[in-house]
Amino acid sequence: MKLGIVIYSHDPETVWNAFRLGVFSLKKSDEVKVFLLAKGVECESLDTEKFSVTNEMKLFVESGGEIIETSHIDSISYLKI
Repeated sequence: MKLGIVIYSHDPETVWNAFRLGVFSLKKSDEVKVFLLAKGVECESLDTEKFSVTNEMKLFVESGGEIIETSHIDSISYLKI
């Protein structure tokens, strides 16, 4: 299955859970891409004591996931973690 996850939030728990879903799906051999839109592009600065967003992002990428930042409508760049 192919799964696209759109992250539009800057709430640490929401973003952490979105990447957790992505990692789970990758482990089930699904193809997963995460698209960061609007406030979602701030996800690398959302770590809290309870939710390590950057660690979950790294696990997602190491598991074969793809993160796409769409901060401008005319350009798409791939994040390297």
